[in-house]
Amino acid sequence: MLLELLSSNKSINMEEPWMTSSFLAQVLQSVEETQEEVEVIKVQSSSVVPSGANYCSLLSRVHVNYKLGQENVVKSTSLIVKTPLISGEMKNFLERAGVYRTECVVYNEILPKMYELKDLKSTAKSFHCPLEKSLVLEDLKLSGFVMADRLKQLDFHHCQLVLERMAMFHALSVGVHHKYPDLLPNTGVHLLYNDTLPELYKKQLRGLSQTNLTSLIEELEGIDGCKKYADAIREIAPSHYDKALEFLVPGDKGLNVYNFGDVWINNMMFKYNDDGEVVDVKFIDFQNAQFGTYAVDLNYFWWSSANESVRENHREELFEVYRRTLNRTLDEIGCSEHLTKEDFDREMKSSGPYVVYVLSGVLPLAMAQPDDHVDYNAVKPDDYVDAPNRKNLQSKYFKKVIVKMLQQIDKNGLLDSSI
Repeated sequence: MLLELLSSNKSINMEEPWMTSSFLAQVLQSVEETQEEVEVIKVQSSSVVPSGANYCSLLSRVHVNYKLGQENVVKSTSLIVKTPLISGEMKNFLERAGVYRTECVVYNEILPKMYELKDLKSTAKSFHCPLEKSLVLEDLKLSGFVMADRLKQLDFHHCQLVLERMAMFHALSVGVHHKYPDLLPNTGVHLLYNDTLPELYKKQLRGLSQTNLTSLIEELEGIDGCKKYADAIREIAPSHYDKALEFLVPGDKGLNVYNFGDVWINNMMFKYNDDGEVVDVKFIDFQNAQFGTYAVDLNYFWWSSANESVRENHREELFEVYRRTLNRTLDEIGCSEHLTKEDFDREMKSSGPYVVYVLSGVLPLAMAQPDDHVDYNAVKPDDYVDAPNRKNLQSKYFKKVIVKMLQQIDKNGLLDSSI
């Protein structure tokens, strides 16, 4: 989410250090489900993510022409290779949080266990990857999946589909947790609210959170109609970090699920029928996945990706779609848990600290101007004390959505300092 990868449609010839014939042969054997010898004939690679897409990895689309065994038929395929950042403070930041390990565990261990319970297949298929902390995934573009426009946000039908699949995913994670109680709680932490690090890094995270809030407050003060919301966030700010930490701790009584953790428009792909109607969605990023309240994913998605009309007119309806789908799926896989409307509303009402995080740390990225945005990969350690998100807060797209969003957040009582 925090890195943006510059697009370059370069055609290469084994230039990446990992892109060797041996690597590709092992991958293609996994794709073909065979041990036959693979002859790589031609390779072309291009970067996947356009400027402003804000990913935390290097993503390459690799087109390969190859032969199997003694066959004379030349086959071709396209794969997505996801590797860690090579250097920089952002790489260090992500490594400390263990995001690369987390995502590999999700694809290699957790998702297969989920799909044993129900054939959901709401993610890209993964293949054997010889590289450490890296993944090889199917290229969903070959199956007709495309990304939506992050700046337009999602309409009712897109949101309905996302929330249905999210609910199913969450329910399957409950089933997995029953069978493997140590797996999900030990796979993934929050990037910003992480109290398990050495003191130096914990202090850095608290400082980053504070500068994000301070810069948000300062920018809101300059936007018509936002001063009272700036004042409300200023009142919240001193206790915000600790309350967000508390919110993220899995509860003893409430329903805990495995959250995507970073579920916004650019981390999902959609498929449409011939009439242009959305019919399928795939989730494509699990670096920030973590175990805890379902309200993490719901708030992250809702306030970063649902459009103004959806948030204003369909909140209750769509949240009921989520809750009922969750309960139905729990029943289908034999879990006794059941989320009542009362418990759901109470949990969402307690989400204020996390919603403020989405406002200060996520929405500015989602609404960043494509031609003028923060390149977090170029941020140095000292820059964290000087509001590195300020440029994104000044985006015309952020300013376009923030006033109405704050009104909606306030209407739902999520800026109450007592939460």
